[in-house]
Amino acid sequence: MTRDAPTALIISWVWVWVWVAISLLHHAQGVRVSRVSLPQPALVGEPASLRCHFSTPNGTFFSVRWYKDERQFYSFVPDRTPVKQAHYLPGLFVEVPESDEHVVQLRRVEVDNEGVYSCEVIGGKPFFKSSSSTANLSVACELRMRMKQLIRITNIGKRVV
Repeated sequence: MTRDAPTALIISWVWVWVWVAISLLHHAQGVRVSRVSLPQPALVGEPASLRCHFSTPNGTFFSVRWYKDERQFYSFVPDRTPVKQAHYLPGLFVEVPESDEHVVQLRRVEVDNEGVYSCEVIGGKPFFKSSSSTANLSVACELRMRMKQLIRITNIGKRVV
């Protein structure tokens, strides 16, 4: 017994929709960044670890990107060479060898490092869904260090004998 063309077309469309629904359910959760952990407060002159807590289906993702005040300063892309890359942002010193997809290691904290930090994770094929989280970094410095900075600033242009 053969099916007529409209019935075959309907059955084909049903299978397409079933496949789409299963694919969407499989990838519905996608990547999820649960939080960003930053030292509070970070100390001037000290190293700092910035941590991105995320989960991905099957442990795969396209990229992890870090931003300070909406400017990208670090990326981790497994399918790219080099996998880890620091992007220039004045006053932000990333220790690339010690950084990975979850942690960005700053060599030393500067006062200007205070700001809003975001971690964005972009999922893999075929949907490339993204998720992000942000946190504020506060920077503190010891009074002794601040006094040295002030003395240095006030001595600029003075002749030292």
